[in-house]
Amino acid sequence: MQPNYGRLILLRHASTRYDRRCVPPHDPPLEKTASHDYAACVAQLPTTADWYVSPRQRCQATFALLQQHGAKLVSHQQADWLSEQSYGDWHGESIAQIWQQHLSKPSLPRHNWHFLPPAIRPPNGESFADVIARLTSPMAQLHAKDRARDTVLVTHAMVIRGILGIALGLSPSMALGFRIDPLSITQLTSIPPTKGMGDGSVWRIDYINRCY
Repeated sequence: MQPNYGRLILLRHASTRYDRRCVPPHDPPLEKTASHDYAACVAQLPTTADWYVSPRQRCQATFALLQQHGAKLVSHQQADWLSEQSYGDWHGESIAQIWQQHLSKPSLPRHNWHFLPPAIRPPNGESFADVIARLTSPMAQLHAKDRARDTVLVTHAMVIRGILGIALGLSPSMALGFRIDPLSITQLTSIPPTKGMGDGSVWRIDYINRCY
């Protein structure tokens, strides 16, 4: 008898509008002129899935647009744990000024793929390491979930990087190396909890960052 594997589909929200020289605002709106193909994206999604959507307006608006283009689902709910990393007092601030005022220390290494090293927590915000910590329990619950249906998460780039890091057992620094574009799909498959465990992760990465 074949084991009942479960698929986890990670969908980043569509493109947003803000000054790229700055840390993203807490909740920027979608870019109305972005040339996404929502119908092609919907065609790649399961039709019998449970959906969990970040409370941020860019994810809620993306979810609504996917439904308008024919997305079908069994259930959906808002999930606060899918919120993007909080940059606290640094939201909307100049990245160059933040580096000059707070991060330009000889002892602080720059990260190759992100302006903020994963252990740095902005004032009143979260570090990327904090994001991974808040995702750990939900990921365990998703692995143990009833596999009668797939799961779709409408969320953010840093959350998707964190989930991939957890799935592969990567350090936060290594997990920052994934490219996750707007309106992209990343898919994981999990081995059933009841199946005898062998070497490797309980999650398999099927593909990363298919853009629409």
